[in-house]
Amino acid sequence: MVFIFLYTCRLLHLRTANCKFGAAKDTFRETMEIASKMTSKTELDISMAVLYGEKCGLLFALSDYEEVIVQIT
Repeated sequence: MVFIFLYTCRLLHLRTANCKFGAAKDTFRETMEIASKMTSKTELDISMAVLYGEKCGLLFALSDYEEVIVQIT
């Protein structure tokens, strides 16, 4: 389960970097669900810093992307 959490964090990073923002948002939601399942089923402490760091990257990329789209049109 930990591997899946790390994999989805990496997937979130890749989707953000490739401007697949809709898919990145879905991946973030799925990763949050995985994290909540992991903490409820096990006594494992998960560092959410990686996930929140990737969310910040996504939000930053979205703000720049939307600004560029507005300037073009």
